[in-house]
Amino acid sequence: GKYSILGSITGWNICRYTHIDWDLVKNILKAWIWAPIIAAGISFGLMKIVRKSLASHPISLIKRDLILRISLIMAGVLASYTLGANNIGTITGPFLSVFKTFSPVCITAAVCVAIGIGFLMANKRVIETIGRKLFPLSPTEGLVVMMGSALSMIFFSMESIRNILIFCHLPTLPLVPIPMSNVMIGSIVGISVAKGGYGLKYAVLGRILMSWFIVPVVAGGLSFLLLTLGNLL
Repeated sequence: GKYSILGSITGWNICRYTHIDWDLVKNILKAWIWAPIIAAGISFGLMKIVRKSLASHPISLIKRDLILRISLIMAGVLASYTLGANNIGTITGPFLSVFKTFSPVCITAAVCVAIGIGFLMANKRVIETIGRKLFPLSPTEGLVVMMGSALSMIFFSMESIRNILIFCHLPTLPLVPIPMSNVMIGSIVGISVAKGGYGLKYAVLGRILMSWFIVPVVAGGLSFLLLTLGNLL
């Protein structure tokens, strides 16, 4: 994901003695810290609103199930859009610098197909870690996670929102790629807090947070090592 790409590029630049824009790296790292916090806040608020609405306006199970299914589809579409708007650039960027004869549209289309294939081949255990092992999600809570993740990603993806914040003299967020896992973990934590902190597997959360620090370091080290060996050969 984004951690391995950032680590690999940093390791490559260090090995090639290429200038690294450390200010940009700092902005990306800050965004990766703020993204799950923002997602947690959004999901916390959404969960409170949903629970209060269901308690104040009870509906039949059949109608509730229908609304939930339609909402999940719409939330999935929104999450897919924000994922593409924010993350595709991270993957296509390195290819654009290598395959200069191909148009950005062709490379982006190829990357989208590869992402779709990767989704079909996704490891079930990885999916279950977020959906079950970290915090058992009900369908309603799953909807809140999707909405919280998608809405938080929008702040780091849409220049129009950034321009509005600048016009209103409000703090802005950098338009940088954000790992979807970051905001999803933040959203789940926000739901857990809204429910009193019960059900969250802190050991699993600790391992996930640890991987966020280990993966870029390992990726950068491997990139540096492989390039060094390549230069020797």
